[in-house]
Amino acid sequence: MRKDLLYIDSNVFVYPVIYNLQVVDEAKKSKDLLLEIALGKVEAYTATVTWDEVAWVVRKVFGFEFSKFETFRS
Repeated sequence: MRKDLLYIDSNVFVYPVIYNLQVVDEAKKSKDLLLEIALGKVEAYTATVTWDEVAWVVRKVFGFEFSKFETFRS
């Protein structure tokens, strides 16, 4: 595995969604990092278990119906 490739943990996906970006600095930094990844400025990867954690948090915070809706919407 390349040394310059970043592993993205579930917190990076979750923080910008559940916390206020103006109040929680980690949420803003996570959003900025995800944007850099989306724009191709940073190369990163995650794991299947990370997505499981993200889904669990979304269901816990927003409820099952929300997570089910978002799954089928995309």
